[in-house]
Amino acid sequence: MSVLTQRKRFLALSDQLRDGKTLLTNEQIEYLADAFEKIGMGCNADFALGLSYSAGKSKSNDKALEERRLVLHWMTCAMQSEEEGGYALSIDEAIQAVIQLADGDWTVPRTNERLIYKDAEGNKRGLFKKYSDDYLRNMWYDTKNKQFKTVHVGSLDIGSPYEYKKIEEKTDINQ
Repeated sequence: MSVLTQRKRFLALSDQLRDGKTLLTNEQIEYLADAFEKIGMGCNADFALGLSYSAGKSKSNDKALEERRLVLHWMTCAMQSEEEGGYALSIDEAIQAVIQLADGDWTVPRTNERLIYKDAEGNKRGLFKKYSDDYLRNMWYDTKNKQFKTVHVGSLDIGSPYEYKKIEEKTDINQ
């Protein structure tokens, strides 16, 4: 698992423990028991809790995973029908859209709506890292990325590019 994803999951777990309303799942209990056992046997806590990078892995690997997940998520959503909230793009159109959005400027094929993204200073800001057509096509068809081609991505999903935010409990003002 990605260290960045693991950190987000620990933030969510800390909120869950503080809330006191939601019991730990059997999976959470088993994970914590295994981690505490490793720590008790002398393992480094970062290693036992999955918070350190193993040989050959680094934060840049996690960031690349998040970027890949974001691109595949966007492409999947853009390929949805207009009724489902997408742009009804073909795979070729979605790839070209990602390439153009890397420069911060894209025209929606079916509506000719021009989308321009700018930073705080008014300069064009790319939504994605720059990728070639071939790289995006290989990324799309690579079977290891199948799990990332989804319209629903939560902040605690593996490789999620979205930050974890505590969901504030809604209260009735009449209470």
